[in-house]
Amino acid sequence: MTTGQQFASLLLCSALPLSASLLSVSSSVTEPTGSLTPVSDSESATGTFTFLATGGTGSAYWMPDLELNGLTNESNNLDLEDGGFVTSSWPFFIDVGDPYGWASPQDPGFFYCEPQNCEIPFTYGVEQTFTITLTASSIIIPNPIIPQLPWPQGLTTSAEFNGVLSFSSCPEQLCLIVPPTYSLEQVTAESSDPSSDPPTPVPEPASWINVTSALMLIWFSRFSRLPKSRQSRLRNFAPLHRESRSKAARYPLSSD
Repeated sequence: MTTGQQFASLLLCSALPLSASLLSVSSSVTEPTGSLTPVSDSESATGTFTFLATGGTGSAYWMPDLELNGLTNESNNLDLEDGGFVTSSWPFFIDVGDPYGWASPQDPGFFYCEPQNCEIPFTYGVEQTFTITLTASSIIIPNPIIPQLPWPQGLTTSAEFNGVLSFSSCPEQLCLIVPPTYSLEQVTAESSDPSSDPPTPVPEPASWINVTSALMLIWFSRFSRLPKSRQSRLRNFAPLHRESRSKAARYPLSSD
């Protein structure tokens, strides 16, 4: 595929209408200044959709506009757990974020669809039905042996399905194709209702001492099992505050 063909494909993709989010979920927590009380939240949303492309013959591929923004623990020991998991059940199971550990090439904490990982085959004139469940969680468990910051801590994780991002005539890459006429309609939707969840109990002072002691033992046990190089990295890693990653430039041109 030449650079000229890639550029033409990008122009055709940009001609697709932009739509508001068809399905989304987000989870947020805030730790008050100086507090040692754990805070957590978990949300989910499920939607069933139908997709139908017309105006052509044979088969092709469409790529969903799907983005997940989790968070990994980059708190520099300030928190025992800090971040959140984000998942999608479609087009395959995707899980990003890790409140226990830091970002890695295997889990950078975010995901968005690219041709090589989630193109969907379709046949013109044949309707598809699919169901997506998005989940987002967030948690902060302060480290009781580390002085806390003199301001509140907050974090947000999220996931969005925004419809169709592009069309292609070949799998796992962007190939030149005129965007077909298509419909993408939501059939059903469900979402979690935080107001219906029972309130999280706050431990009495005496029991909180026991909880704090248990958390310290758990943290020291985990930390002592890490390799020396990872212990050093955990001690020295600097960033304390993160926000969900914004969308990156998705298709840089190459010379292949």
